[in-house]
Amino acid sequence: MPIGQQLDAGPAAIVWDVDGTPTTFQTMFEDITFKDEQSFTDIFEAQHGDAPVDKVSTGSIITFEANITRVTPKDLNVLMIGGALSGAADDQILFTNPVGDHMYQYAKKVQIKPIINRVVSVNPTEWIEIFKVIAARAFEISYGKPQRVFHVVFHVFPDQTSTNQGNTHQFGDAT
Repeated sequence: MPIGQQLDAGPAAIVWDVDGTPTTFQTMFEDITFKDEQSFTDIFEAQHGDAPVDKVSTGSIITFEANITRVTPKDLNVLMIGGALSGAADDQILFTNPVGDHMYQYAKKVQIKPIINRVVSVNPTEWIEIFKVIAARAFEISYGKPQRVFHVVFHVFPDQTSTNQGNTHQFGDAT
């Protein structure tokens, strides 16, 4: 039996800044890919040669990626660090090149929710909740036959400020 229906097939929505001003992105092209990869360093002893005798956990690298479609400058401004709206009707976004800026201060709580029959799930047991996330642009926009998408890579940090301190994410409802 799966851990809630979030592990079954189908599209999903991303709810950005759950604790602030939530914005739901549900116009995705293809998959949202969530990756949680635990890292280790090997421990060796001379009498065992090149074979490690143990491993020590060195943390996890967690990311998720999405190809967002039909996005507006206002949508991009909500997600992107280093963007600023401009133009008479905020119909343009100007990107800067931030260098040397610590990213944790911009991290938001995010939820990934399945979309079932074109409706975003309201059942917390089906969600993935990620406590501290930043969005980084990885745009490669094609002009031609392929549909234009805005590829976004989301980077996850261990929570350092709330009751979830040290945690990164959860599957399902915490209540």
